[in-house]
Amino acid sequence: MLDILSFMNNMVQHCPMSLVSARLNELKLKLQGRDVLITNMEAYERAFEAKLILWEKRLYKGDFVHFPHLAQCDTALVDTIECISVLSTLRNEFSSRFTDLRSHSQESKIVSTPFDFPYDDAPSDVQLELIELQASDTLLSKFTSCTTLIDFYRQLPHAQFPMLYARAKRVIAMFDSTYSCELLVSKREFVRKSCALS
Repeated sequence: MLDILSFMNNMVQHCPMSLVSARLNELKLKLQGRDVLITNMEAYERAFEAKLILWEKRLYKGDFVHFPHLAQCDTALVDTIECISVLSTLRNEFSSRFTDLRSHSQESKIVSTPFDFPYDDAPSDVQLELIELQASDTLLSKFTSCTTLIDFYRQLPHAQFPMLYARAKRVIAMFDSTYSCELLVSKREFVRKSCALS
């Protein structure tokens, strides 16, 4: 009986971390793939960081609403201070590791939301193009009907919007090339391991 109680106590203490681990895996899957642009990555990272802050606040208040399995257990067994500390450390780690991603924030927002980005806040080389773009109902219709940003920028008249198009190419290439390199390394490792097994 003591072993069962010890096991239950251990499960209760690690339950929040298993949820966070599951959420980290979800984030990892979202960040992978050919069509994931820097704009997507930035949004996923911001959302995950906001979730970490929310979880910290909820645990601090003793509210386990985002930890349903934990809510069913004896909350007196849960070391909330330790859980909050782990979440805080994870949040700080995210903040430091995604600093480089945030440095491209303005660039990616101009590309991902060109119809909503305030042209006054844009770099001067693209302001006039943003005004022209935002005034065009035809381009807005294309933007809303395209399934991906890549599709929209393929249809954008390059001669009319050279600076905006150049920014889009830069943003799209930024992580597409990373994906291609990772895919090549992954395939090479697979072949190497397959050859080693045979």
